Amino acid sequence: MPIWYGRAVGGASIGLSIGSHLDFKQRTDLNFFNSEILESIFIEIIRPNLNNIIIGTIYRPPNADAQLSVFKLDELLNKLSKENKTSYLMGDFNIDILKYQQHNFTSDFLDTMFSHIFLPLINRPTRIASHTATIIDNIFTNGPIIHICITNLWMVFFLRIFQITCQCF
Repeated sequence: MPIWYGRAVGGASIGLSIGSHLDFKQRTDLNFFNSEILESIFIEIIRPNLNNIIIGTIYRPPNADAQLSVFKLDELLNKLSKENKTSYLMGDFNIDILKYQQHNFTSDFLDTMFSHIFLPLINRPTRIASHTATIIDNIFTNGPIIHICITNLWMVFFLRIFQITCQCF
């Protein structure tokens, strides 16, 4: 089931596609939409007898204000941390985490993620051109880390198997 959040005029939209076998609710309290800072959409997967999982898609425009972006992200991570649930944040952050030593904003971004115990699942370039390689698309989690290897296909994805419980009569 697709869920999307789009601009009224021009530009792209962000979204999630959820398997029809999963029970979920939209988390509009976590959604944020300012095309000059950050855009996000969130859901919570309901897992009876287990902890729910929060999944969000985030888009940060390439020319977004760096300080405001980190500030809004920190606010969002504070909310998520208080819920004490495994969360996944994925998307196009337009921040090359390979440049954390040369770029102050990248360092601030990663410090903010790490301070809330959100770690990147992707550690190899997701975009490769003739003279550059970047990681601007990523998936961050505060949950268990499973090693993901990106090959020369440069695909950004994450697969998590959910335990589904049901009562059979």
